[in-house]
Amino acid sequence: MVTTILTGAAALFIVESMASIEGNEDFEASIEFSTIAELFLGPRWRWVIQIILYITLQTQVIISLIESFQVTLPSAENPFDPLT
Repeated sequence: MVTTILTGAAALFIVESMASIEGNEDFEASIEFSTIAELFLGPRWRWVIQIILYITLQTQVIISLIESFQVTLPSAENPFDPLT
């Protein structure tokens, strides 16, 4: 429940910050997350945010690969059935 509330609040803050950029009140422009970080925090923090973003995305890819391998690898009991 807490995660849902925090995720929703974070998404609303990002949308609100995108709308507060001059010339993007109606969401005409394509604004990226790193652009928002640079406008509000400065160019130095943009790189910090960008590195954190890349690390989290890479972590999600690795976790997804591990989970899919665990499902598709054969078990020791029945090596011919990939779903057991």
